[in-house]
Amino acid sequence: MNDTPDDATIRVDIDLDDLIPRPRRSPEDAWPGAGSASTPS
Repeated sequence: MNDTPDDATIRVDIDLDDLIPRPRRSPEDAWPGAGSASTPS
């Protein structure tokens, strides 16, 4: 029975990690491009 909850927990952690980095990376890639152009640096 422990195997079932463990698998579910692991899958949830992986899904959250995958979902979090994906949305963050997409906007970050677009924002830094515009920010770099706007920034004289």
